[in-house]
Amino acid sequence: MTWTRNVREKIELISPNGASYQALWRGNERTFDKKLGRFDIPRFKGTIVQDLGPRSWEYPLTIFFEGSDHDEQADEFLTTLYEEDGQWEVLHPTKGTIALQLVSVSEAIQPIENGNYTEISTQWVEPANVDILLSTQELETSILDQIIQAQKDFISGLQSLRSAAYATVQAAINAFQKVTGFANKVLGELTKTVALVQDTFNSISSSLTAAIAQYDISNTDPGTIGALLQQLVGEPANVSTDFATRKSYYDDFITEAETVFTDNVTEEDINTAIVTEFSILSAFTVFCNICVTSEYNSRADVVTVMNSLADTFQSIVVSLDEQQDKYRDNSIDFQFFSNLDGYTSITLLFQQTQRYLLNQFYNLRAEKRFTLKNDRSPIEITVTEYGTLGEDDENYDLFLTSNKLEGNDILLLRAGTEVVVYV
Repeated sequence: MTWTRNVREKIELISPNGASYQALWRGNERTFDKKLGRFDIPRFKGTIVQDLGPRSWEYPLTIFFEGSDHDEQADEFLTTLYEEDGQWEVLHPTKGTIALQLVSVSEAIQPIENGNYTEISTQWVEPANVDILLSTQELETSILDQIIQAQKDFISGLQSLRSAAYATVQAAINAFQKVTGFANKVLGELTKTVALVQDTFNSISSSLTAAIAQYDISNTDPGTIGALLQQLVGEPANVSTDFATRKSYYDDFITEAETVFTDNVTEEDINTAIVTEFSILSAFTVFCNICVTSEYNSRADVVTVMNSLADTFQSIVVSLDEQQDKYRDNSIDFQFFSNLDGYTSITLLFQQTQRYLLNQFYNLRAEKRFTLKNDRSPIEITVTEYGTLGEDDENYDLFLTSNKLEGNDILLLRAGTEVVVYV
């Protein structure tokens, strides 16, 4: 990849309150100073110097607004700089996403020489010990990449399946068949709402069944089966962007899959535990994908999802730890080690998904509930609370949907009715 592929065309600056500005940027230097302890000892020639580390990077950014309304864009940007406190998220053309604190700003007012653009010079400092800010889109991309990595790690974990005897291989086959059956029964119901997804799901299921049938003591690479099982579990999530519906099906699948665990601690049961763990963790990666691909109307929705994600993660960890604990009295060769290959990746995925949801929380409006004192029409409430009905009546539709209004309630709401709006 050449250096030109890594350079953005414009610089983007996002304020602490979320206002976004794009401008042209020609180039600047960035600098930092060293913190030095200087000690001048009497009657000693020279200065003793102690290196105390670097100060923060300082970024002078000279940006340009162009176009027919460049002056208005520049004024709005300067007003935001003046009014808002806190760190800005800057998508730097060469350095990526960085968190910067504004130090100073100046505007070059030269209508005769520079009438076609506005030049603004700014000074920024990169605060120490602050996590790099990522946009929602970048977080989403990062999570999807982490899902792929986690699934690869889980497939690697399948290589620890025992295959020296017929009984151990058959135990793995039985576990794969049971989990596949649960996926067809539980998640297959979800696919019935979208014909294309259902067709793809059924095709994957057929391929998976054939791959399991070919798995024997002479063909003991489970990677193909694992990849197909992950595809089977992941495909139903494509039916919609609704969180609650999709979540309920995957909760049911994880609950069903956990029943494949056994109370015995033989070598065959180790294979059963490995396959079951693989299935549950693969389903959790889909759960994270659902969190990223769902649409949220309010901060309350996001909080619900964050709690649900944390509860599911904690429940899975406890379940796997309980399985591992059953083998504690076995010799080291007959131990089941929970999440040995995928612990780091699944933990990182959980953290990144929570971070994404937190980012969504701050980007969404808060929920406001109140009880009507008088009879009021939904249209009047929408205009009063949102200012307008919205483009293509989107605010009005949001009010009807969020309050589940139908029939005569669409025309008039009686006094004493509780309603919700998002502000």
